[in-house]
Amino acid sequence: MDFSSTKMKAIIAVIVIITLISVAVVYNYYKHRDDEEDPFIPETVEDGDTVKVDYTGYLDEPDTTGKVFDTTNLTIFNDGSIEKVRNFPEVISSSTLVAGESSPTEGFSTGLIGLETNTTTWIEVQPEKGYGAYHHELLLQIPLREEIPVYQVMDKSDFLLDFGITEEFLVKQASAVHPFWGWNITVLDVRDDSVEFWNMPDEGAEVGNFPWKSTIDEVSTLTIYVQHHVNSDDVDTSVDPDAIRTYDRRSITDLSEKWTEFDLHGSLKNGVVTTVAGSITVDFNLETAGRTLFYQVTVLEIISVS
Repeated sequence: MDFSSTKMKAIIAVIVIITLISVAVVYNYYKHRDDEEDPFIPETVEDGDTVKVDYTGYLDEPDTTGKVFDTTNLTIFNDGSIEKVRNFPEVISSSTLVAGESSPTEGFSTGLIGLETNTTTWIEVQPEKGYGAYHHELLLQIPLREEIPVYQVMDKSDFLLDFGITEEFLVKQASAVHPFWGWNITVLDVRDDSVEFWNMPDEGAEVGNFPWKSTIDEVSTLTIYVQHHVNSDDVDTSVDPDAIRTYDRRSITDLSEKWTEFDLHGSLKNGVVTTVAGSITVDFNLETAGRTLFYQVTVLEIISVS
């Protein structure tokens, strides 16, 4: 028997065993270390996952040249050459969202479920899952040639609020300046719940606080005729509800209450002139109301799973 050969084989066997054990130990070490440092993150978004996304929302069709209503992209957010909706967010939207919740819209959030990371796609959102229906109750109509009574009766609490007069100075023959039209008024009578006053404008004067020119066209014994100088070129003119609140407090208050009733976010936003015919239509609906939305989205990362 060749003992040297047998001994050599035994040594080789020991070396092989030691090598295999070493490889197993090293593999097990790095496997557990990687598991601790990089926990398993699925590549498909599930309901309740917290995700990091990059998205831009476009109106009406999946077209990146369309009008933008929302974005997480800083370049698009700051680019003034890109057409955006009125009331476009003043702050860039968060890129961290929870899939299946309602932010920024219910349809978008649920549309994230099932998407894979690092894949760019489109999510289509119908109005009922987006910014809701279009409401005709959020339209304000202003006649082009408006008739205002020379002698007006106004709710006492509204009068005090609009004219900024304290009750102790609210007496007959008190004088003030109309908070919206800018002409002088004289108080004729003060009752428990109302105030009667006399509007005293100058014919031909420019009046009002609208974002367009308005002038006194005629003053008769009982009626003031205000001409609003608005035409088709003024379509898309923005109208701040706070700036015209003293024009017709009850109408603006009603618009605000409708806004809340329709479960729209925040307070009443700026309206916009949409049509000019026999009257001026100011639309206080969001531009996204009643519109189909298209989000171009990339799921960048699944931060945590539900």
